[in-house]
Amino acid sequence: MYKYLLSIILSILISCASAAKVEEIKEEAKDVAKQTETSAKDAKDILADRANAEFDKAKDVAKTEVDSLASKKYLNEIYAEEKSLKKFKDPKEIEKVKSIFAEANKLYKIKKNSESVSKYEEGFEQGTDPEAYYRYGNALSNMNRYEDAMLAYNLSLKLGYEKDYHVIYNKACMYSRLKNVDLAFENILLSIEKGYKGVSYMSEDPDLEFLRSQPDWKAKYKEIRKKAREKEELPK
Repeated sequence: MYKYLLSIILSILISCASAAKVEEIKEEAKDVAKQTETSAKDAKDILADRANAEFDKAKDVAKTEVDSLASKKYLNEIYAEEKSLKKFKDPKEIEKVKSIFAEANKLYKIKKNSESVSKYEEGFEQGTDPEAYYRYGNALSNMNRYEDAMLAYNLSLKLGYEKDYHVIYNKACMYSRLKNVDLAFENILLSIEKGYKGVSYMSEDPDLEFLRSQPDWKAKYKEIRKKAREKEELPK
């Protein structure tokens, strides 16, 4: 590019009588060439950054898909019921499995979500538990594996988790993340019916951001609060 621009400008110099003018045009040519080279370099850097970003994104998607496939075994309803700790007769075996889930809970609490998921699955190899599935779902959600989290929550309910209102509310959050407004709202109302009390938190819960962005959110939130008052969860 530099040589091409320089050749054009030099051709003009042939008709110029002033030596000073020749030097001036040469300098202008160099400046133009430098700007062109800089622009080309910037464009190359931008394209390279975009390519790297797309590669990283594709790599993350591929990893998520692989992880999801590996988890399918534990997210199967038949498997979960067959492995239920409720069927265990040996207290020592039950305690052994629960100790693994306790380790997974510790990892989850310090936000080591990937490690906690692996530890929960280690426990599921030996036995399943409704609370473990609930917390497993939370860890999956934190890893943006919303569909898998939903399956885990369903299994938690299927196995009889006593704090079902927490599970149902988290299902509402997943539906919001998945941009299913109707099911998100439906599960919020159901969670309140079951005893969920954190109505005020819904106005800031990041999981409900999409739901709050809807034009009818204020009306829906009014209905949610009304439902909560009927359950005596909010003051009149």
